[in-house]
Amino acid sequence: YKDFSINPDNHLSLRKRDYLLLGSLRLQGAERGLLSLEAKDEPLGTQDVMLSIQNLYLEDFRALGLPDIAGVFFGDIHYQRQGKLSAQPTISGDLSLTNFRYEDKKFGHFTTSLFYEPRTDDSHYITADVGYNGRSAMSIDGIYYPKHRVSPLSGTLQLNSFPLELANPFLVASGSSIEGAAEGSVRLSGSLTEPILSGQVALSKTLLHLSTYGMHLQLDSIPVRLEGSTMHFDHYAIHPSVDPKKAIYIDGKIEQSTSPKAKASLRITSDELTLLNDPRPKREDQLLYGRIVASTNMQVTGPITGLRVRGALNVLSGTNCTYIMREDPLETSQGTNGLVSFVDFADTLFTKRVEPISPSFGGLDVNLSIHIDPSVRVGA
Repeated sequence: YKDFSINPDNHLSLRKRDYLLLGSLRLQGAERGLLSLEAKDEPLGTQDVMLSIQNLYLEDFRALGLPDIAGVFFGDIHYQRQGKLSAQPTISGDLSLTNFRYEDKKFGHFTTSLFYEPRTDDSHYITADVGYNGRSAMSIDGIYYPKHRVSPLSGTLQLNSFPLELANPFLVASGSSIEGAAEGSVRLSGSLTEPILSGQVALSKTLLHLSTYGMHLQLDSIPVRLEGSTMHFDHYAIHPSVDPKKAIYIDGKIEQSTSPKAKASLRITSDELTLLNDPRPKREDQLLYGRIVASTNMQVTGPITGLRVRGALNVLSGTNCTYIMREDPLETSQGTNGLVSFVDFADTLFTKRVEPISPSFGGLDVNLSIHIDPSVRVGA
């Protein structure tokens, strides 16, 4: 734990007649970090509280049970209330987190400005703006009606060049990365646990890098429509960088996309598409190189947790690729394995036969007709 010194004139009191908090408290870290609380009744009869946090290093407080995170936190929260404790307050604030890291994954600099105000009709109004690395990335403006059972949520979510690179720290292990931004406006309704989304989201200059396999895919900029949380794909195109005039096309929809009950009904097609065209590996960790030409016609249906894939995959003439087999890590040799074995001589005549368990692909049910042209060459 860190040592903090307290201001000599510190005092906090709660005035009984109107429950106003009054006083001053300031905690200064011995090395870094400052927490201060200033509570006044200015103007008279108005509760005015300012909570300020400065230069607080998150890694200094992991002993309190925080996860493996790091970064410098700054925050100012302003609370105002006219009259007694039952009166409706307003809360505003500015928060920032610089050099944020999570489990050694770098994320950058985040800022948030927020405003909260309860309304007289028992509703709650909130607006917030989230920034990333000095630019506004997302804003939320909405009202929550706790007494409305059917649709207590009403608001708007605006994406302003929302950076997709935020996903990269979680993609490093798979040798993948993404660049680009998301734009769009989405109306929010429904409940907090299962919101209903309507609007559209479009990607801008988005590239998906599958570096381990030498593939780089450009994602379409046409909007993806959201209607009642159903996500519609209207001939959505994914272009390989080595064959930009052709694409993998996605048509169909994903129903209840914000719910665990999400259900897909998609068709994925491509015609004589060159996915890979690297004569030799460009990276040390690249596992696949050469040339791959293929056509697809697949149907993807069913719940997201158990997709059903049917259709055809054709590997076409002109394909000549090599897959690099990596050596497994050295394992401890067990030279005495099998030297002594124990056999159970119990009568097995009436023992029930153990049915073999079919291998699972994580909920995927795949049944594809695969045709490989006789001229295709694959090495390993």
